[in-house]
Amino acid sequence: MNKISFIPMNKFTEVVLDMPEPAGRSIPKWFKDMSINAEGYEKIGLNDFNSRASNLTVKGCTPFLDALTSGYMVTLPSDLEVKVTPEGEMFFNWRVEGSLISLHTKEQHPGLPTITGQNYVVKFGFSYKIETPKGYSCLFTHPFNRHDLPFRVFSGIVDTDQYPQEVQFPFQLTKEITEPMIIEKGTPICQIIPFKRENWQSVKTEYDEKRVLKDRFSFASKIVRSYKNQYWSKKLYK
Repeated sequence: MNKISFIPMNKFTEVVLDMPEPAGRSIPKWFKDMSINAEGYEKIGLNDFNSRASNLTVKGCTPFLDALTSGYMVTLPSDLEVKVTPEGEMFFNWRVEGSLISLHTKEQHPGLPTITGQNYVVKFGFSYKIETPKGYSCLFTHPFNRHDLPFRVFSGIVDTDQYPQEVQFPFQLTKEITEPMIIEKGTPICQIIPFKRENWQSVKTEYDEKRVLKDRFSFASKIVRSYKNQYWSKKLYK
């Protein structure tokens, strides 16, 4: 099994801060509370209005859940208060030691589209260095399918088998702040997906009618969770 190492960069981090956990431990409550059956259905089966589709909700979508649970999740180590002055200045406040937040200057992101009109790019601090096996990098991205969060983390790829420093997580707020807001301790802020660096070449093949017919029949031959039961492979992150 491959190993990803989270190495504290100071004593405070070693003693006080938790390291990232498998993303499967950060499944949101709204997903856990969701029914797997669409409204009006008590049992899993076909949709009454479309015999090609099941009556499952997104909770029964294996690719959706796979995205939620893949890799490792960095969570906010303490409450973080966000305030904006009447003049439009933004402030981030916290009570604990350490640097939770830093700012990019506006000169560093000229022309970058804004989400709320507030032209700020802020960085979550992260005081762990990450090491992966030779040939492996990490994708750092906004937690997958977490459109409910009040911020959006930028995506980036770092060759963590070679890079010797911590990785920071730039983000923009996704809602306009008119009154103080607290982002709570434990909120997922960045998902880390280790992957092997490989070269790829794209090709376009000819239409194969027999293959298409066989593949469509294979998928439609199972009514309940065809993808999960026939094609899906389990991924393990510890």
